[in-house]
Amino acid sequence: MKCPIPPYPHRHFFAAPFGHWGGHAFLILWLVIVSAVCSAEPSVPARDVTDPLSQRIDRLLLEHWRTHGIRPAPRCDDATFVRRVYLDLTGRIPPAAVARQFVASADPAKRRKLVDRLLRGPGFVTQLAFLLQQIMIPEADKDPQRRSSVPPFTLWLEGEIRSGQPYDRIVYRVLTADRAARDESVADGPAALRASPAPFFETKRFDPAKLTRATFRAFLGIRLDCAQCHDHPFDRWSQTDFWAVAAFFADNAAGRAGTTGSTGARVPTIHIPNSDRVVEARFPWPVPDATEPHLPANERLARWVTSEHNFQFARAIANRIWAMLFGRGLVEPVDDFSEHNPPVVPDVLAALAEGVREHRYDLRTIVRALVLSEAYQRSSEVSGAAVDADEQAVRNFARMAVRPLSGGQLYDSLAIATGAYDAVATLDEFVRLNTPRQRFLQVFGGQSLNLEDRQRTILQALLLMNGRAMDEATDPQRSRTLRAVLELPGLTDRQRVDALFWSAFSRPATAAEWQAIKQALADVPPGERPRVFGDVFWALLNSVEFCTNH
Repeated sequence: MKCPIPPYPHRHFFAAPFGHWGGHAFLILWLVIVSAVCSAEPSVPARDVTDPLSQRIDRLLLEHWRTHGIRPAPRCDDATFVRRVYLDLTGRIPPAAVARQFVASADPAKRRKLVDRLLRGPGFVTQLAFLLQQIMIPEADKDPQRRSSVPPFTLWLEGEIRSGQPYDRIVYRVLTADRAARDESVADGPAALRASPAPFFETKRFDPAKLTRATFRAFLGIRLDCAQCHDHPFDRWSQTDFWAVAAFFADNAAGRAGTTGSTGARVPTIHIPNSDRVVEARFPWPVPDATEPHLPANERLARWVTSEHNFQFARAIANRIWAMLFGRGLVEPVDDFSEHNPPVVPDVLAALAEGVREHRYDLRTIVRALVLSEAYQRSSEVSGAAVDADEQAVRNFARMAVRPLSGGQLYDSLAIATGAYDAVATLDEFVRLNTPRQRFLQVFGGQSLNLEDRQRTILQALLLMNGRAMDEATDPQRSRTLRAVLELPGLTDRQRVDALFWSAFSRPATAAEWQAIKQALADVPPGERPRVFGDVFWALLNSVEFCTNH
């Protein structure tokens, strides 16, 4: 199979110094580079029947591509799909046995059945909780002082998702939580942790201006930052608009509990800093039946934000879910809806937002519709077209983008590939701060949704290539995966190599990859063969193919 290397300027190809790997340096470098673009012979089943929302999105995209002369990529093969959907829905690659079984299955409905199983599992609960936490408390990923707020908030989100709470209800509860919010114990979680929605306010220091910026960015996809100090120079937002919303949070700043304070028709006010102006609380645009004047201020705001008539609320979360699965939003950046930044495909965003409302903000249903769409199942392989045309296909979702793994995805996928822990990790590993996983995330950028934050630095590459964990994972004497592959009787060399590829890539080695490894094995005495297998596994785990979702 011909394996052309695509011109991806954003990809980082990892390779250790030649001296470290001796005579196998060329083999290792070849595997690191070539495995990023070679794949097993494709196995692409016929399309299974999906729901109406999937079909509508695919129809609108096809119309968009025809209008703009864009040729879509073909459907991805089964090995690519199982790896992609595991990473997106559970945050980690599939175990090798699961990937093998999926690819070998002749069931035409296997993709739909796999998606339904993952959406019902605990991995999706954790993954969606991390997504929502990143949307609502993005500052915790870079600020160590705020990072301690993540565990109780994530635990609370997991409980809400597990119990089937819709997204609008979750946001409503977040916005109506304040200093009077009562912590809720988690029966099945660590005894020292308490679940609470209050960290949304705590990480903003209960500051009305910070809460206003965060509320509009997180839940409405709008940047009001400029309007805090002056009228927005390029958008319709005025300074009065900003502080009129901030007035709804004034009670929280004063230490008054918005959900338990005085009732009545009192209109909250706030003083604009460095001025003599006092602004009354007011919504920036009207929403029918969104609020009642006798309710506490933050409850009025929460009702307005999450109202079924506030279409921007639906558009914002629809765009966030799309970005989670496709690597970029229909509006990008995802928190920058404005007249000057229209959606790439407006009709698709409108249809998806309407689907969110029709399904009453059940995010599982929306994720299912997108993952089963033909758009999501497009290949990421570069076609024979020119580079600019190929980039246009990615921007218009006619070809799947190649996305760097987040720190969390990388750590958990390494654990799966090397057999470091079971396929379903305990809750404790995800929420406690002083664990190997959390220390790894401090170097590799945590769970950030921003793809720019996921670009590997030199320090990160060196840690991944030469760290103690990688040494243990690729040492024939200490690696669980390697020991199992080498010690299992009756396997041929090709079967052992394929086992390593399944563990790392969710596919077998290609003919070209096998021939290179076969030659390396033939060039060493029998006692050196385990080291060659270890070198191969090291190359796979440090390759672009392993470190990206494609």
